[in-house]
Amino acid sequence: MPWIPFRSNRISNENRRRLVRMNPFVRQVKLRCKELEGQGVKQWRAQFEALRSNWNSPAHCSYSKYFVDATALAVLAANHCKGFQLHDVQIAGAAATASGSIIEMQTGEGKTIVCAVAALIRSVFDSSIHVATTSDYLAERDYAENVELFHSLGTTAGLLRLNAKTHANRDAYRRHITYGPGYLFGFDYLRDQVALRDLEQLVLGRDVLTKIHGVKPEDSLNQLAHTTIIVDEADSVLLDEATTPLILSTPPTQQAQAVTRAFAIAKDVAQVLGEEDYDADPQLKRIQLTESGINRSYKAIRYEPKFHIDRPWTEYVEQALYSQQFLIRNEDYVVQDGKIKLVDQHTGRIFEDRQLRNGLHQSVEAKEGVQINPPNQTAARLSRQRFFRLYENICGMTGTIQGSQIEVEKFYGSEVLALPPHHSSQRKQRPTQYFATAAAKLQAIVESVRDEMQDGRPILIGTRTIRESLGLFDAIKAQGLDAQVLNGLQNAEESEVIAQAGQHGALTIATNMAGRGTDIKLDPESKLAGGLHVIATQHHSSQRVDRQLIGRCARQGDPGSYQFFVSAEDQLFERHSKALGARLAESAEQNEFVHRDFGPQIAKLQNQIEAENFLLRQKLMQQDEQTDRFRSKLAGVVT
Repeated sequence: MPWIPFRSNRISNENRRRLVRMNPFVRQVKLRCKELEGQGVKQWRAQFEALRSNWNSPAHCSYSKYFVDATALAVLAANHCKGFQLHDVQIAGAAATASGSIIEMQTGEGKTIVCAVAALIRSVFDSSIHVATTSDYLAERDYAENVELFHSLGTTAGLLRLNAKTHANRDAYRRHITYGPGYLFGFDYLRDQVALRDLEQLVLGRDVLTKIHGVKPEDSLNQLAHTTIIVDEADSVLLDEATTPLILSTPPTQQAQAVTRAFAIAKDVAQVLGEEDYDADPQLKRIQLTESGINRSYKAIRYEPKFHIDRPWTEYVEQALYSQQFLIRNEDYVVQDGKIKLVDQHTGRIFEDRQLRNGLHQSVEAKEGVQINPPNQTAARLSRQRFFRLYENICGMTGTIQGSQIEVEKFYGSEVLALPPHHSSQRKQRPTQYFATAAAKLQAIVESVRDEMQDGRPILIGTRTIRESLGLFDAIKAQGLDAQVLNGLQNAEESEVIAQAGQHGALTIATNMAGRGTDIKLDPESKLAGGLHVIATQHHSSQRVDRQLIGRCARQGDPGSYQFFVSAEDQLFERHSKALGARLAESAEQNEFVHRDFGPQIAKLQNQIEAENFLLRQKLMQQDEQTDRFRSKLAGVVT
């Protein structure tokens, strides 16, 4: 993509220099806006469409001139349609995103409108812009909020829906701008690959259809191009979810249906095995049968009627042990409507249509006593990294990308630009409190909530799991306090609840980032009481996730504060450093309170975990590159 003078750099000092150099560009845009503001929407539309039409003409002006004009027209249209003036940071953010950067903007700074304006600007230069959100609800909400803006400049827009008919989503892809949940873009690409594979097997028939009916292979595809994708919450999508592949499944075969009984039998066998029958590693999450376990597993089924299996029997037993030892209800999954639904470990939201692989999902169904559904068959698979690298330009926005600039640039070729807030932050940090046990921590949190609410101050409590949120709700309710609980199911109701979390006297308990992407507005009484107070019930393995929760308070110059509560029994220590948890517990006094500050040690542990995760993502990227080289060589041999 052509260079413009405010692309970011991974070095913080360089980032500041780039920000300084953005000022002339923003001034140019505002000056151009003044020159055009006397015109009406019809004139703006005509000029915007002329920019799009003339861009590929041999006589077009310089890229910089087109970019300034496109940005000015998009800003004017946004000001007109939204009824407010975009401020300098929003103008800079939209332009930087449209130029191919991933921007960091603080919560509440207006990322939704910045994303829309960026998509508009980019539509001058690309025929197809995909806007990927983190959920169906947010895609629909953001599309509805901005479709009038797009149409005002003659730009077509479409929305992908999960359960829409094929032709409806295909039509959405034919628009200039297409909104949709990020995963749906990936699955539609996989569906296209399966369709192309089927067409390749019918070369003669395809050619005949083309000659007789004018049918072209691309007519049956969803996605015709991968030019630009704008990714909302880019850190979560491009980094946290990078190790979770996209898998397109097909209905189970008759053989797969026949193996369901094996999972129920494996559950019963696993329950009678002793500690000497298997080796369990909680940190690596590995289960392996010992020799005695293998022998007992086979002896346990010697009198069982014949049943079907499609892999070694010991694998069924190990999966059953894994589900019993490592997968926790209301933490890793929930049971709803007689079905097992997975919980997103990064956001706390519930996946409606995702399953554990390799029979593990069926092992959990057997464990919970719900109907065991046969495993689906894999039709196509793709890493998320590989999918996003299909695009010529990967850009986006998030509130927490700093610290990951090198990885983003290396893996995706996108630079990171951190933008300053429009208003200086008034956020205050309370000292972290440490405890030897989870019970002592819970008691302290309840006491803190009771004290804070005496003045009617709104409180948002961020928990890591659904199970933790329910336990905290019960403890708070026992004190005569009322709270709203959000358990991660992202929908309009959740957003309405989280939007009210800043009202005077509101007490909200939310799993991790439930309601992420929704504005929390303070009423006047809440501001006088000190603003929203965020309580984090434990540290996460990623500092970015901690910052996401903290960012819910003190938005747009509002007052606000946050505080962490930590116990030696937190999952961070249980899974990643029992030694650090033990040192914390040993430092406790008789009341189980710890006066020593473990903040530096926790930050070091989080950095170590992030480094390990980076190496894992790097390994996946290398595997993708090896696959690409192999396919290129194979294609050369075939041709």
